[in-house]
Amino acid sequence: MTGLAPMPAQDPALARLLSQMADIHEPSPIGFWPPAPGWIALGVILFIAVALLAYLLIRRYRRNAYRRFALARWRAIEPGSAQAQTEAALSLLKRICHHAYPDRKTDVNRLDAQAFGRWLNQLPKGPWFDEANLAQFAAFYGPEQEPPSAATAAAVERFIRQHPSVLKAHYRV
Repeated sequence: MTGLAPMPAQDPALARLLSQMADIHEPSPIGFWPPAPGWIALGVILFIAVALLAYLLIRRYRRNAYRRFALARWRAIEPGSAQAQTEAALSLLKRICHHAYPDRKTDVNRLDAQAFGRWLNQLPKGPWFDEANLAQFAAFYGPEQEPPSAATAAAVERFIRQHPSVLKAHYRV
């Protein structure tokens, strides 16, 4: 027994209607395109966020070009005479300050080596140089000169990499 009631004798009109019936058709699957408005909005927001991030990274890269140039110049200084090394270090630091602090160019130009070192220490995130570094800067004008020590070289490199800059207000991409 199949569990179905036997079919009563059918009317020919009913049999004709039953023969015209077809199986139930499943709807076609929902496509991925066009997306719902929420996905479109999310895509636009993500595109804007990625574009803004790229813009900010490019602007930061351009703004720090002078730091990369200064680091390359610092690493290119040949170990030669003590006076040439100290002069190159002070010249490079002054060039960095001219670029990073354009409103203070005259202050920087008037300072001797030790006073310039003290001026650098007054910048934000300082002090950048300890007393031994300042003494090496002061020895630049004296007869007894030593090449910059490893600590002074590390302090100069740290200043080049990390000094705060006021270029944000002056530099527009």
